[in-house]
Amino acid sequence: MELALEAFRRGADVTLVHRGCVGIQGICELYTESAQDMTDAVIEELGKGYDLLISAAAISDFTVTPSKDKIKSDKEFTLALKPAPKLIKEVRKIYPGLKIIGFKAETGISEEELIKRARKSMDSSHLSMVVANDVSRGMGTEENNVYLIDGSVKPVSGTKRRIAIEIMDKVEEIMRN
Repeated sequence: MELALEAFRRGADVTLVHRGCVGIQGICELYTESAQDMTDAVIEELGKGYDLLISAAAISDFTVTPSKDKIKSDKEFTLALKPAPKLIKEVRKIYPGLKIIGFKAETGISEEELIKRARKSMDSSHLSMVVANDVSRGMGTEENNVYLIDGSVKPVSGTKRRIAIEIMDKVEEIMRN
């Protein structure tokens, strides 16, 4: 949310694809329910012509395989999960030249390993930048510590708004190049 607000404050036309219902005046919002809905909405929206995708949503890695029959409530039931499509990979197939900022969330790993995994993600999906963090240290809090990774690694700490400002400063650099 803070990224959308900061981009809007800087004069960008912003479309926010998410699950919540916020109602931010001046920002186009598209509401989705599932990982597939979000992927479909983003791909369709990008077809209208965008310069940049910031893929910050924590989209589920798995989806539930739907049951053909009614699930009985009087006995134990096992859910079957299948991998959800990766939004960035799907977008990259259709929009190979689009500038994309990705996010890499991990838990309980070293700073060195976090940065290594973020760089691998950046390279494999041809991202312009990755924002990496250990979510076990900042999920659900107002303060966080992240790393902005492009050609360099820049640690950023502070409120979500402060981090959004730093990210958008880097985005402006990327868009100029």
